[in-house]
Amino acid sequence: MGVPFALFKSFVTYVRTQTPRVYLAEARGTSRELLSRQFQVFPQNPPHPLLVWKVNPPTISKTKDPWVYGFDGKWLGRGLVIPIHRDVTHKETLWWSDSPSESISAFTTDIKPVSHLVKDNPPSGAISDWKPGIVRVIGETWQGIPQQRCLVHVERDLKRLLPLHSPIEATQQLRAIAVTICYLPTLADRDRFVFQLELWHSEHESLLKEKTVPAAGATKKRWWYTHGNLRRAWRILTHDQGSLFRYLEEPLLPTTNNSLEGVNSHLARRRGLSKEYQVAMMFWQLALSRCKTPHLQRQLWVIWKQAVAARKSTQNIT
Repeated sequence: MGVPFALFKSFVTYVRTQTPRVYLAEARGTSRELLSRQFQVFPQNPPHPLLVWKVNPPTISKTKDPWVYGFDGKWLGRGLVIPIHRDVTHKETLWWSDSPSESISAFTTDIKPVSHLVKDNPPSGAISDWKPGIVRVIGETWQGIPQQRCLVHVERDLKRLLPLHSPIEATQQLRAIAVTICYLPTLADRDRFVFQLELWHSEHESLLKEKTVPAAGATKKRWWYTHGNLRRAWRILTHDQGSLFRYLEEPLLPTTNNSLEGVNSHLARRRGLSKEYQVAMMFWQLALSRCKTPHLQRQLWVIWKQAVAARKSTQNIT
C-alpha cells in the first residue's frame, strides 16, 4: 500500500497537535487540498486496538503487577459513544470501539476480548460510573474483584440535583455535605460523613416524604413527591453505600475515574465534521496515545499498512 512514512508522520502531527493542515502542507511543499486527499486513507481505515497490542503491549501483559480496570464512554452527541476500557493503575488504554449506546450487549462484546487478552493477569479491582448492567458484567467476567463507584460521577450528579442557590435550606445543607464525598481519605472521615447524613435525615426526613396532589383533572398523575431531586440525591448518598467507600478497604482502588476522564477530555471533537470522521480520528488519538515514540509510530505504520492491505484483499475476493 503506497502510504509513505513521511505522510504518516505528518498525519500523526495533525492528530496529536491539532496543527492545521495548511501548515503541514507548507512543510511538505504541497497544497492543502492535495494533503487533505492524501490524508483520507487514515480516517477511512482507523486502527483497531489489536494493532496497538501488537506494537506496544500494555504493562499488564508484560508483568504480574496488580492493576485496576476502568470503563467509561466518550459521547459524540445522541446515538454514538466510544466505549473506552483502561488500566487506570498504569494509565494505559486497553480497548476501544464505537456503539450507538453504552448498552450491555455492546459492553459485553468489548469485554470478552479484553478479558481474553489479560487472562494471565486479570484485574485486582474495577471502577466505573456504576450503571447496574455494567457492574454485573464486570462481576461475572472477573468474579470476586472489588468494584468502586466513581466519585467524580457521583459528585457531578449530586451537584446537579442539589443546586447551589436552591431556596430550600435543606437542599443547601445536603449539598454542603455531599460535595465533600471526594475528600474522605480515612475510615474516620467516612464515619463523620455518614453521621452528618444521619443528622440531616433526622431533621429533614419529612421533606423526603412530602407529596404533591394536583388539582382534579390537571394531570393523569394522582400525586408525586414534591422534592423529587432531593430524594434522588439522598438515594445516591445512602443506597449501596459500600460502593462509595470500597477504596478505603482496598488501597489499590482509586476514588475516581480521573484517568479515563483525562482521556475523554483529550479526545478532541472536530466541529462541522461527520460523526464517522470524528470517531475515526479519536481511534487514531487513542492508538497514538500508546505509540508516542518515533520507533513505535514506525511500527504502527508498518502493521497498519499490512492490516489495510489484507482487508482490501479480502474485499476484492468477496
